[in-house]
Amino acid sequence: GTVVSVRQAIRATRAEQVARAERDAANAAGRAEARARADAQRRQEQAEDLLTFMLGDFRTELKKVGRLALLDSVGDKALAYFAALDPRDLTDTALTRQAKALTQIGETRMDEARYADAAAAFATAYARAAALAARHPRDGDMLFERAQAEYWLGFVARKRGDFATGRAWYTRYRDSAVALVVAEGETFRAQRERTSGYHNLAVLDLEDRNLGSAKNGFLAEKASMEGMLAAKPGDTQLQFRLADIASWLGTVAERNGAYPEALKDFAEMSSRLEALATTEPNQARLHSKLADSRIFRGDVLALMGRRTEAVALYADAKALLDRLTAQDIANRQWQVSALNARLQLANVLLADTDAQSAAPILAETHHKLELFVEAEPSSPLFTRRLASAWRLEARRRIATGQRDAGEAVAQAVKLGETLLKEAQNDDWAAWEFAQGNILAGRIANDQNRPDVATRHWSRALEVLLPRATNSHDWRLLDPAAQALVLLGRTAEAQPLIARLRKFGYHPLDPSAASIFDAASTKNQQP
Repeated sequence: GTVVSVRQAIRATRAEQVARAERDAANAAGRAEARARADAQRRQEQAEDLLTFMLGDFRTELKKVGRLALLDSVGDKALAYFAALDPRDLTDTALTRQAKALTQIGETRMDEARYADAAAAFATAYARAAALAARHPRDGDMLFERAQAEYWLGFVARKRGDFATGRAWYTRYRDSAVALVVAEGETFRAQRERTSGYHNLAVLDLEDRNLGSAKNGFLAEKASMEGMLAAKPGDTQLQFRLADIASWLGTVAERNGAYPEALKDFAEMSSRLEALATTEPNQARLHSKLADSRIFRGDVLALMGRRTEAVALYADAKALLDRLTAQDIANRQWQVSALNARLQLANVLLADTDAQSAAPILAETHHKLELFVEAEPSSPLFTRRLASAWRLEARRRIATGQRDAGEAVAQAVKLGETLLKEAQNDDWAAWEFAQGNILAGRIANDQNRPDVATRHWSRALEVLLPRATNSHDWRLLDPAAQALVLLGRTAEAQPLIARLRKFGYHPLDPSAASIFDAASTKNQQP
């Protein structure tokens, strides 16, 4: 019995020693695991702090100087980081940052005019942000990121000519901005987003030809921005927004036939941007918008017959944009803006019968625009610019006595048909389609093909008359009046021509000017 007891005691002692050793080992392993978890958590926090910097301050500085390649790299590295994480580590905060990264990648794709890629990035960002906002309906950061994705989905839809989808997303964005105010009160961020929500709907009112509603919306936005700026007088973003609002008010005035008022608004846009540029001289976006302000003012001056002043502004805009595109060749939006400055310059040169100077400008422009349309066929803007280039080329060929003007205008008409199919509510598309058909009809008439000419002019009128009846917009009134006169309906054209002349409108196309003069003279005959 004694032997058994000793053996049992020995076994018990050994078992206790083994258990103690195992406990010690387990405790050590637990401490090591805890240290490892702490180290991993610290590394993740460091990585996410770096990510926050990359997606915030660093990206903001890169965007100022306009470096798309580096912005692309920031977004790609952010997504690579998220992809490397264990799904269990994707906290709501991490997913919010992922939505932010996807939205920023979409923004870069927009500048590159890669609209399908941009839409895909924004849609994924929206899916992430919407799910998070649904789980945390009073979390301001998550509501904010959902709103950004909604805005950009609306923006890319508008860029592709899908105004109905654009309105749907802009309405969602406005609603998210209102929800943000409810969630965090009248914070600066919430006020800014709510104001932006109403701004976007004013833009849609402008596109729908509801000019009174659009003007009221922009004026209300301006009052709100001025109030916010009084509280934060050094905020450059608010100052930039006021310049942008001035540009929209100028567009409303121009569409209403109030050309002096439009000039005043565009001059305000320019002066605000110039003041900002003195404090932020390396801000690429400011110089891009400054170029836009030059083109806007040039366009109105050209409408008023002040061509010399318009040429100077177009040349200034071209120089600004050429510097920007040399700095960042990936930015297609800047490149197309630079080509637009050239087209406007060529248009005035042709109006002044300087076809020789217009020739190299048009040759360069339509070649480059063909490449852009091929790369991004869903952009109505690119297609419209190319149609304009071919139409101006046809005018140049007519001015220089070339026989192949019909081939150039046929390209413009074909592109105009595409525009109307893709962006039926776009008055710029209607203008380009109509002008192409009017010129094609004139060429056919000169070739003794009156039936073909009549078909072209009737097609232009079919598109324009429903829009032009109560309009003050030269883009609708000018081609509608031309088509009516060419079809022998001069009496119907005369009120439209009188309306244009009351506004101080001067056609840039010398043939249109001759048509208007003839119609007015006929009206004065006894």
